[in-house]
Order: sequence, then structure tokens, then C-alpha cells
Amino acid sequence: MKIAIKKVPHKEVVKQRFLQNQRKITMSFVFVLLCILVILFVYVYQSMELVALVNEEAIEKRKLAVQEKLLEGYLQQQVSLSSLQRVEFIAKEQLGMVEPDQESVVYIEK
Repeated sequence: MKIAIKKVPHKEVVKQRFLQNQRKITMSFVFVLLCILVILFVYVYQSMELVALVNEEAIEKRKLAVQEKLLEGYLQQQVSLSSLQRVEFIAKEQLGMVEPDQESVVYIEK
């Protein structure tokens, strides 16, 4: 049994190794570049989401402030409309009611 050894010139071996190394380097570069692009995309996307949330928070705060002012106004209006003097004024002036005499008041005991 004879083993045949094919002799390849040294220049060819060096050339093949160089091409293999060049492919590995190119693939590594492409992989690293893709990783960097993915990380950059995630960072930009997160930044955009953060800006959108901050803007939404500001809008909601403004809406809340408007609602609080409305509530304060309604509470003041409720106090002014339900005060005893206001009810008495409306009863006498607008509805023409009069206070009852002592004789026409009837007390009911429980």
C-alpha cells in the first residue's frame, strides 16, 4: 500500500490559508457589525419610547391640572349654592315663600 502525497507549492498553501483567514475575518466583521447595528437600533427605539412616554406624562399632568381646577370650581359653586343664606334668598325672592308663624308650626314627636 502506497500513500500518494500530492505536493502543493508553498505559494498555493499560503494563498489558500490567506483566503480562509480572509473569509473568517470578513464573517467576523459582518457579525460584529450586525451586533452593533442591533444594539444601536434597540438604543434608538428605547430612546424614542422614552420620549413618547415623557410627552404622554406631560399631557396627562396637564389634563389632571385642568380636572382639578374644574373640581375646585364645582366645590366652590356647591358651597355657595347650598349655603343657608342662598337657599333662604331664593325661597323668599324668587319663589315668594314666607316664614311660617309660630302658630302654624306643628311639631311631631316620635
